[in-house]
Amino acid sequence: MKNTVTIKDIAKKAEVSTTTVSLALRNKGNLSPETRDKVIQIAQDIGYVRNHLAAKLRSKYSKTVGIVVGDISCSYTSHTLKSLIDKLQEQDYLINIYQCDHQWKTLTEQTHQLISQGVDGIFYCLSLSGGAFYQAALDSVSNDLPIIDLSKNSIFTDNVDYLGVDHANSGRMATDYFINQGHRKVAYVGGETGSMCRAERISGYFKALNHANLSASTHCVLDSEEGLSERVFHLLKEDAAISAVICHDLESYAEACVAIERLGHKVGYDQVFGKVVSLICFVDTKPTFYFNDSSLFISADLGEIGVQACRRFFEVSQEIEGAPKEESPSFRLMIPSSIHHK
Repeated sequence: MKNTVTIKDIAKKAEVSTTTVSLALRNKGNLSPETRDKVIQIAQDIGYVRNHLAAKLRSKYSKTVGIVVGDISCSYTSHTLKSLIDKLQEQDYLINIYQCDHQWKTLTEQTHQLISQGVDGIFYCLSLSGGAFYQAALDSVSNDLPIIDLSKNSIFTDNVDYLGVDHANSGRMATDYFINQGHRKVAYVGGETGSMCRAERISGYFKALNHANLSASTHCVLDSEEGLSERVFHLLKEDAAISAVICHDLESYAEACVAIERLGHKVGYDQVFGKVVSLICFVDTKPTFYFNDSSLFISADLGEIGVQACRRFFEVSQEIEGAPKEESPSFRLMIPSSIHHK
């Protein structure tokens, strides 16, 4: 059945102007909470349904945004996008989500499709590097279209806002934790050699060691090539001074645990002496389970990335009343990590 209820009907019943109704339904303007709640409640009671197409025809804004993800099943992506989508839906936005499977041609095609749909902005949440490919996808994007990158690794550089985890600071934080516990030789294990995330964490790891005037030998850094557990075993056996290990992910954490147990040692996180090797592991979100009684993890608030990305979009979008009309410079917001004990 065709919806025949209009904002005039709501205004008449609420005894307010149609402008007030429009502002209340779009969560705009400087209305009192009582007036806003009253209008919304009446709209729901009489069955008002907003016509997005008509709204678009009356305005240059579509109230539609696009999100392009590399892999929707990725835990980093799902946790980051949940808060972003929640905030966008609160503002009555329609959301088109595309998955490119990290295929650069597909990403370019999806970007062009979103532009042809007249979206008010595009969010990218990817997990692989490839700046040149992404830049090619943006060749046809208007300079005034908000483009916000929430990717696990910073990909864009010019004219694109980036909001993500401060991996370098995370690496330094993990290393500083062990140094403050009294450890004097720390290893870093796991991660693909071409990973930007890993490279940034390791840069923070070396920076912390150098700042403390401690050994920063490259032989203490292992990638996740085949046989990581065996290589960690030999590293710890040949260099007994290593009393702590930073693990790139849960997989490398498990491999390190196997190597430590094989040595006849125990896994810990706050002991320096004795047959104990302390471990700390990077995870996308604080885990709800633990491998043992001495688990220690480090993660960032991914939900905050989504919240801040939505806030930035509203700042640069002229849909928001009072927003600056001049071109806004791109910026980088790096979300800090925190350490979690059991």
